[in-house]
Parts: sequence; C-alpha cells; structure tokens
Amino acid sequence: MANSGADDIHQLLRVRFSDKLNPRDARMHLNSLWVLMVGFKSSLGLPYEGAHVADTQEPILWLCNNSAKLGQKGPVECWTVTSNAAFGTANKVPQENIPPGKEKEIVKTLLASLSRITGLKALPEVCFTRVQLWGAALPLNVYSSKDDCLFDALRQVGVCGDWLVSPCIQGAAVSGMVMAEKIKAHMSGDSRSTELRPQFEPAGSDAIGAFPVNPRMLFQPKAKAS
Repeated sequence: MANSGADDIHQLLRVRFSDKLNPRDARMHLNSLWVLMVGFKSSLGLPYEGAHVADTQEPILWLCNNSAKLGQKGPVECWTVTSNAAFGTANKVPQENIPPGKEKEIVKTLLASLSRITGLKALPEVCFTRVQLWGAALPLNVYSSKDDCLFDALRQVGVCGDWLVSPCIQGAAVSGMVMAEKIKAHMSGDSRSTELRPQFEPAGSDAIGAFPVNPRMLFQPKAKAS
C-alpha cells in the first residue's frame, strides 16, 4: 500500500496498537485480545449461554457456550473465552509464533478466571484447548465520516472495514456493500472520492465489539434513477 501512490489512503491505514485510546494520536487504534476455545467432557451447567464480565480484576471480558448453537448437541461442551484488552496488551507475543510456555500460561490463567467467574469450584475435565492471540483485534476508534468506506477515484483505490462504520460484523458488511456501490458508481462515470482526512472518533462500544441498533447501520442501496 505504501507504494501504491494513494498516500491519503495509506496514512489512514497507519495503526497504533494499544488497550487505551490516545485522543492526541490521529491514527486508528486497535487492541489485542486472547481467545481461548475449550472443550469440557461434561456440561458446566450454567443458566446462561453467554456473558459479559464487568469485573476488571479478571482477565476475561466475554464468554459464550458454542455448544448452545442450533444443531450442536453432543457430549462435549465447548466454550469460547475472550480476554479483555489490558490482558491482551500485557501478554502480547508474536501471534504467528506463540511460545509454548506462554500458550500454557494463558490457558491456565483463563481457565482459573473462568472458574472464579462462574462460581464453579472445579471445572469439568478438559478434553481440548486452543488459544490464539488476536493481535489486531478491535478498533477503539472509528473513522469520522458518513461515507462508510474510503475511495480515491483518481487512483482507483478503495478500502472497506468495520473501523469505517462500527467495530462489528454488521459494520464490516455495511462498509463492504457501500464500497461495492461506490465502485459501481465509479464505473458508471460518477467518479467522486470520499473524504480522506485523518479524522477519528472514539468507537463508544465494548472492547469486544459493538452491538448496534443505530438506523445508520442498515444498508440502503441507492435507487436507480428513473
């Protein structure tokens, strides 16, 4: 991207990795999260299928029962455990080459926290674990524009992503569809660039993503001219 000639877009792709937003730094901010998949030989017997964890003293921010999904019945109960951003930053390592010792440490720490959070003195026997560092996880800020994507008409370079709308799957999908419409308009002769100034604002959502109800998050294709 640095050699594409699209300098205005390239500057917007520069990233600061942190668990805290620095308003003086006009760059996209991304946090880092540890994610643990764990399989238990028997059910935890919890009365919920997912939970946010408000206790900041614990390393876990979110946990959910994957086995509760439709059609996932079986003897093994699988849970996904997501750390908070502070824990991710404090334990950041090369995500493509996690040291075996660090992997064991993270699994042990998150399982111990899971036991405390759920109030279970002893967790059921574990039959499977897989842990991964999500190094470039979620945006702490989003691009301050109503365009929902980036497009340089002169150089024919575009970018879509959740950080251009809202840090969630829905935000990424909306941005991608808006980008498709922008390309279609460009091919039809409407060659206009979006705003390409470094302007970010706090995402205003939980550190594991957004759950939007904002009407702006509804994709509304532009009607054909009659």
